[in-house]
Formats: sequence, C-alpha cells, structure tokens
Amino acid sequence: MFIGIFGVLIATWILITLRRSRKRKAAIKELASGIDFKFLDTTLPRDLDGSGKVLARSSSFSNVIEGVRYGVRVIAFDGSVGAGGYSWERTYIAISSIPSVLPEWCQGLEAENSGEWAILFRSPSYYFRSLMPVSELGLYLEKL
Repeated sequence: MFIGIFGVLIATWILITLRRSRKRKAAIKELASGIDFKFLDTTLPRDLDGSGKVLARSSSFSNVIEGVRYGVRVIAFDGSVGAGGYSWERTYIAISSIPSVLPEWCQGLEAENSGEWAILFRSPSYYFRSLMPVSELGLYLEKL
C-alpha cells in the first residue's frame, strides 16, 4: 500500500515538473519572438566562454535565447547548478560587452566576467534558488 502511494506521489511530481518545464519553455519562446531573439533551446553559442566560475558550476542549460538589443549581443538562459539533491536552477543574462559600471536597473543582480561577456544573475540566497520569472526576464531584456 505504502509503495503504491509513494509511486503515485513520485509520478505526480514528475508530471507537474514536466508540465512546468514545458510551460516555461513556451513562455520563453513567446518572449524571444516578441523581442526578435532566436530560441536556441539547450545550446549555448560557442563564443560564450564558460570558463568563468558561475558557468563552470552549471551542469546543463535550457531555454537559451539570443539576440541583439541596441547594438549589444545578449544571451539569456537557464542553468542547472550543482548535482543530485543539492542542485538548483538559475537564470542568466549574458551581455557581450562588459560595462565598467552596471546600470541602476541591475540592482539585485550579480555580475561576473567570462571572457568577453558579462554574466548577470540573481544573487543566490535561501529564497531565490530558482529560475527568474519569465516576466522579470522580459523586463531586464527590455531595459538593456
């Protein structure tokens, strides 16, 4: 009896997770088409150097979008950080030119240089170990 209930709970959790993932993917595709970005799915462009600490900790990427905003190349994507039960997801925004000072709208985001790129991401904390809402990502991309 216990094993059956446990199996149903796990199957339900998997279905909810898959549904949430598909819903996010559809929303990011819609965002990308609305701002003339390309949806690249799980493939980061080759010139986005993953040698920085932040990207090196990510084990996989999804919902990759790429485009140009006001002459600056931008890539936004979700990354899975860590492994096993200690893994969590985070949304990144990569900007091809490294600003000397981050704009005011970047408050609440950290930045790390990775080659020719500035990688912006929400500071990890107990409460924000999750993906950035698509609406918030859209606002950041609009402000670039």
